Amino acid sequence: MKPTYSTGSRKSSLILLIVITALIFFASCSGGGHKSSRGGGAPSGGTGTGTSTGTGTGGGGGNGGGSAGEYVPGTDKWHVNFDEAALQQAIQSIGLSESTSEIKTMTINVVCQCYSGLSISFSTEPVADGSAPPEGSSRQASQLLPKPYNVMAVHGGSNGGAIGMSQSDMSGQNAMVENNSGQALGVFVLQLANAHWTGGADVFTRNLASTIAHEIGHSLGLSHCPASGYIMSGVLAATGEELDFHPNSRAALEQVLPGPNRDN
Repeated sequence: MKPTYSTGSRKSSLILLIVITALIFFASCSGGGHKSSRGGGAPSGGTGTGTSTGTGTGGGGGNGGGSAGEYVPGTDKWHVNFDEAALQQAIQSIGLSESTSEIKTMTINVVCQCYSGLSISFSTEPVADGSAPPEGSSRQASQLLPKPYNVMAVHGGSNGGAIGMSQSDMSGQNAMVENNSGQALGVFVLQLANAHWTGGADVFTRNLASTIAHEIGHSLGLSHCPASGYIMSGVLAATGEELDFHPNSRAALEQVLPGPNRDN
């Protein structure tokens, strides 16, 4: 995804256009797939992540200020892993008065609204005694220990201006469990905050949540939507409006959620 910025006075109401590019290349991780980026400028270098082997296990917190969201049995489970320091820096740079805990709760609430009615759930804490792939990689759900869960990191990022990058499951069956974390993968909140923002926490958290929802959509196998004004659209006007999936995208999600081996 690539953002461009409208020109003009920094005191005026500007519209941030997040333009989603068709950067596609094979990921060097188990299961193949491709990566999608959201951001501005050309991505720096070709990055291949996720070559490590083994299984990571969930445990511990690290988000600070309590957890937001709740896992539902029998759903795809996504740990939205906020970097506390990066989020605090983003909040300060925008000039918001809300705490990191409040921003995380507001953001997760919007992500849940985006995926309302679908067999997927979210939390800012990892699944207790759960199993996730090594950082920045993907695994077949059947290759993991019980309670497999996905990870989408929200951190500072330094990927040439991109505001998000994720791997995409191209199996058509949501068979892969992704760990979209690390330097090259995730949602880059400081890049998002570097834009000229109008509005308060509601606008910021809806823009952040729509980016998280978009990257998770790619991880679930969705491509870009040719129509404008949807979560998976190729161009997203980050004005804080409430977005939904196009009916075709939602129908595709209904077919693959929950993925195999997500019964517990």
